[in-house]
Amino acid sequence: MSGGVFDLKTAGKFGVIVLILAALVTVGYIYGDYVTKTTEISDENMIFEKIDYDIKTIERFSWMRSHYEIAIANPENFKKSAANGTVKMKLLGKDFDVELHEDSVFKNPEMFPHIKSYKGKVVGISDSSALFTVANDVVLGHIDTGSEYYSIEQTNKRYDGKVVHVIYSSDASRDAYLRNKISSLESVLVELRPGFQIGELNFTVMPEKTMVLDNETFPIHLTLTNVGENTINVWGMYEQISYDVYFYDSNGTQVPYGCGVISRTTLTNENLVELSPGQSLNATFDSKCWNLNNGTYILNVVYHTSRGESITKPYWIGTLESNNITIEVVKENVQSLKTTEPTNDVFEGITIEVSGCLPYMSHEDLSNESDVILMGNIKEILPSKWNTPDGKRPTDVIEDLDHNDLIYTDIVVNVDQYLKNPFSEKEVIVRTIGGNDGYICMSVDYEPSFKIDEKVLLYLREDTYAATRDVGFEHFVVTGGMQGKFGLTDDGKAIGWSETVSLEELLETI
Repeated sequence: MSGGVFDLKTAGKFGVIVLILAALVTVGYIYGDYVTKTTEISDENMIFEKIDYDIKTIERFSWMRSHYEIAIANPENFKKSAANGTVKMKLLGKDFDVELHEDSVFKNPEMFPHIKSYKGKVVGISDSSALFTVANDVVLGHIDTGSEYYSIEQTNKRYDGKVVHVIYSSDASRDAYLRNKISSLESVLVELRPGFQIGELNFTVMPEKTMVLDNETFPIHLTLTNVGENTINVWGMYEQISYDVYFYDSNGTQVPYGCGVISRTTLTNENLVELSPGQSLNATFDSKCWNLNNGTYILNVVYHTSRGESITKPYWIGTLESNNITIEVVKENVQSLKTTEPTNDVFEGITIEVSGCLPYMSHEDLSNESDVILMGNIKEILPSKWNTPDGKRPTDVIEDLDHNDLIYTDIVVNVDQYLKNPFSEKEVIVRTIGGNDGYICMSVDYEPSFKIDEKVLLYLREDTYAATRDVGFEHFVVTGGMQGKFGLTDDGKAIGWSETVSLEELLETI
């Protein structure tokens, strides 16, 4: 800190510099910014209708205090307007005319006939972008004007039978970030107090690739090493909690983070990791939350800890910045896979991204629509295959791949207990769409992921997809995609894709 300026850039998803005096003056405004939501008069062509709803009751968004609104959606109005090429909508009091065209993101669109995807930009803003997914009762998406980012997300709540949506701008995250920083400003400005440990740490970032394809998702590895002489306690590796990731384009502009801000609980002693001299703490994440188009980027990660937690043990407090890594993003050249497969140890490959919107399913919906419900653990993840008779890639020319050509991965599950429709078998096979044949990777964001020895509760149904149902082993698929998989913890919790509930609570709905 110098010249009376406190640098907050490294502490969150939105880098900001706050004058201490200005921050203290502003705190009254930020904490007082509880906007009373009122229901607007309905318009027959309205896409979103604002409603009275307490955002504190929506766990994922309870951190918001400003720059948001809660609404229900009219998907039919959206699709009707989109068919004419332009959709008019009002978000947070601002009117937008959005030019859109239908843009299917599904490999097999016939599996989801009621889901439509649209892509386009805001009229009059050349460098803007817009992306929407519309289902029977939801309208999801975002608008990026270049200077502001607007998100529309669904919740697991309903209002008059309709899905409740939260619409918010990037200012909502900035304000939440600033509130958190102001609340801990006093502890940051003072010297380390007795009870907190001093140590020497080194923090490095290393992506698996430094040259990737346009919008390719790639793994990135982090290493926190104790290079001092004392054993110290450190926070575990949690994105947006103990470390934040930044991509900067060639102009030095930060690439927007597209996955939203998490809702977190206060850390406890269980979140500490003891590091002896020379020991390291590792973590791996991927680049799916950043839209990296053709160009050069700088990757930088910041590890940080602070006070204000429910931790009683002494631990290291401070901020560490990683090394900078240059990432080159290039456009994919359409060419024969035979001519592009490398003959040496350097291997790049091609990633096919598949994303979409799943209709929301409650616990009761999952139970009612499942043929089998079980608890068990993941025994084995079998090699991925194509849905061809021999399981191999159907063509060596990527342009010739058909929309019915899929990679699938079978998961072997050891069954501990059947909760619905028990079978005599102690093992079942669960199939997910997506996988890697060694050159082509098919990444599907609405499918669940699995790890060896993971304890799970699974809602399963028969595979009715024409492209995969009669291929390979007898198998099930997960009901509702990633919504139908819950990881089980030793302390009786069930962790889903968007919620954590007690196992007892979940079992009561089956």
